Amino acid sequence: MWRLLVLMLFLAAPACADEAARMNELAARTTLVARAVHFTVRSSTVPAELTGEGLIERATRLNPSMLDDFRDYTITAQRDGLVSSVLVCDKKAQVALIEDAGCTQEVERHSWQARPRLPCDFTLDLGAVCR
Repeated sequence: MWRLLVLMLFLAAPACADEAARMNELAARTTLVARAVHFTVRSSTVPAELTGEGLIERATRLNPSMLDDFRDYTITAQRDGLVSSVLVCDKKAQVALIEDAGCTQEVERHSWQARPRLPCDFTLDLGAVCR
């Protein structure tokens, strides 16, 4: 029985490594989108009510290929005054995967690692993160 368990773990390890590599690459792409959203929000020409997918679209309009890696995911943005964050979830917008504030250098939340899975909701306190 223990041999079966060892075999199952051996076979599952590459899948976990593949998921980690894929999510880390997606996180790197997310930081680029989050920075674009951050600079867009700080622009005086963007209406304060622009948020969500509309804000993502506005932030990436000069380089829409930034969103190519997100075709199999849901990506949205929120803003609080002059600070913002981007949330990446699964395609059905049920499970949070990555959350990043555009004001920082690194991704704040790698939610894809959480067990149990977290819902697709913003969780960052932007006032605290973006001091």
